[in-house]
Amino acid sequence: AQYKMNNSDKNVKKLREIYPITTNNSPNLKLYIDGDIKGSSVGYKKIEYKFSKDKGQETTLRDYLNFGPSEGENVE
Repeated sequence: AQYKMNNSDKNVKKLREIYPITTNNSPNLKLYIDGDIKGSSVGYKKIEYKFSKDKGQETTLRDYLNFGPSEGENVE
């Protein structure tokens, strides 16, 4: 899934505070998900914020999330 983000989004603002992002472009958020995402989904998911892709120079932040069962749930 891909979403066009806004620079006013709180997550985008936080990324700009933490990392030296030099472009003013709004990012695209891409979610790389295997299978269905449900309340019981487990495993790794990749997220990517792509701020720019200009002539050989790309500004992208990637991270991985590890979803596991909540405490107290039965795991079979």
